[in-house]
Amino acid sequence: MDVAVNSVRYLDELGAALGRKGWSASLRFGRPPLLRVVHPSLRGVGESVAVVLVEGVPWFRASTGDLIGPCSDVRGARARIVRTLGPLVAG
Repeated sequence: MDVAVNSVRYLDELGAALGRKGWSASLRFGRPPLLRVVHPSLRGVGESVAVVLVEGVPWFRASTGDLIGPCSDVRGARARIVRTLGPLVAG
């Protein structure tokens, strides 16, 4: 599987899921494509998410290199991003 072919679709799905929870997500088209995720009340802090292959399976990866979750689990990936960034918004 060529991860680049599906990366934009996976990132778009994640962005839409985050948008339904009040987060802002915008695609950055480059190599690799990235999804920039921020909360509207804290625009200066966020996360850049990419798609990588892990043992042949596409996963979301944070800018820190941490794996967020498989692309097949958009809800789980959304929850992890919200858990990670949420305290920064609340603080």
